[in-house]
Amino acid sequence: MMLMCCSLLSIAGCRGPSDMHPHEVVTRSIDGLSGEDHFLFKGMTEIRAGEREVLTKRLRFEGQVKHHQGMYMRLITHPRKENTTTSRWNPLKLLEELGEAETTVERVEPTKVLYALYAQQGTSKKERGVTEPTFPLDEAQAYHIQVEGQSAKKIFASKVWEDYNQIVLPHEKVMAVHDKLSRSDAVRLEQELNEAEAKHRAELDKLLKGCKVDAEYVLWIDRKSQLPLRLDGKMKVYYNDKGKSSETIRTVSEFTRTR
Repeated sequence: MMLMCCSLLSIAGCRGPSDMHPHEVVTRSIDGLSGEDHFLFKGMTEIRAGEREVLTKRLRFEGQVKHHQGMYMRLITHPRKENTTTSRWNPLKLLEELGEAETTVERVEPTKVLYALYAQQGTSKKERGVTEPTFPLDEAQAYHIQVEGQSAKKIFASKVWEDYNQIVLPHEKVMAVHDKLSRSDAVRLEQELNEAEAKHRAELDKLLKGCKVDAEYVLWIDRKSQLPLRLDGKMKVYYNDKGKSSETIRTVSEFTRTR
């Protein structure tokens, strides 16, 4: 009897993904990747404007995590040139945010979701910036993640502020021309820039608090290792109450273990 009980407990403690709730599988997979210390990642982000999703910016990034050396990531295009920061597009941070957010998760057929987040009438896959997975679809299980409205808004706002706080730096602008100005002119310029920044910050804060954000993702999980292979995402931002999308952010990230 004791042996039978131990066997039953052992089986119960070793549940496979098919026996687990989809949300639990996704959470476990994200936690598992955070425990890995040797892997590469790469991806792409697109920012599109309006209902027609006109492309305004496309960024590519790559990075790696190495034991004892932490994480390294870079934008293929220069972040200052694109008026953005590397950290805003960090897919590892996004995974953590999804793990902490209020979400609804369901299993989906990999063959049916490949372009689901990129569907747009009248445009080709190339125009939409779609990239196919670099791994065989039968090696992965796909999970659709719908982010609750307030959680999606929180994720979006935090990333916008992350960019803003690292890019909008009045003091740095003054220091760039400091040698060409008298002390009084430098003080006056910095005061004017600080006042302009404070006004802009208040306007941005009001805009973000009043916006609506819809966000959904597809997480591809390796059937063997149960670690993330790929994350596809679409975030639609509405800045007005007319129900028309003002901005669409599409992301694709892939993760590869190196040992």
